[in-house]
Amino acid sequence: MAIISSVALLHVWGDISVLQRLLVLNFIVMQLHQFEEYAFPGGLPAAMNILQQKSADPRRWLLNQNATFWGCTITVYVFYFLPIFYPDQIWFGLGGALIGLSQILVHLPLLFRLRYWYAMGNVSVFLGHVPVGIYYIWYVTANGLVAPADWWIGAGIALFTGVGLVGVLGYKLLTDRNSPYPYDDEEVYKPWVMKRIAILQAAENSNFDPRNEKAGRNTAYYSIKTNRRHLGPLNSLGKFRRANHAPTLLPAAVAYLFC
Repeated sequence: MAIISSVALLHVWGDISVLQRLLVLNFIVMQLHQFEEYAFPGGLPAAMNILQQKSADPRRWLLNQNATFWGCTITVYVFYFLPIFYPDQIWFGLGGALIGLSQILVHLPLLFRLRYWYAMGNVSVFLGHVPVGIYYIWYVTANGLVAPADWWIGAGIALFTGVGLVGVLGYKLLTDRNSPYPYDDEEVYKPWVMKRIAILQAAENSNFDPRNEKAGRNTAYYSIKTNRRHLGPLNSLGKFRRANHAPTLLPAAVAYLFC
């Protein structure tokens, strides 16, 4: 859909208004954002269900395909696709711009949680939603197109998306430990994010011994194994744990750079 939308936008670029161009761009960016989170490079289900929730069944709990489907579908088609046909309804387009900008509040903490230079969805947020959203807000403000009511309604849309669709629908109403709509293994166990989680868990586990052939998190919930070649650089660091056996992220972080 993003490809079709991009081709269509190039075809009609000169025939539509600046507002419609921005709205189509935001629609494309949101599709790319969801693709980046769940498909390539993907890994959001693992970050949410394994890293955050420490789920016993990360394919079904806390998030599942059903929750993702409804949350993503309503967001992209109601708050990004429909506004394209109503460019004069500034509150409608402003809602999408604010949703995109509010992604910063989610993806920056996720970046720090992963202790990594990248988190799933960050490219589309910072290279897509942020510039498009800022330009949209600047354009409607500079041209006197936005009224106070538009700000209130737009902010309400962003709040509804974050609290209603994500918080209530995704994290409450559609959660089911026995959900018939599990993620596929390929959606959850993305190699890059599983490797990242394994290193973080190894650093957090005070019983972790880098001399082991394989290291995994000591939990009844799930097992993530890493190869010695991934942990090999730790052996040359000398001290993986402090004298009091308190875990540290530094050795694991350094090790990851050499993986």
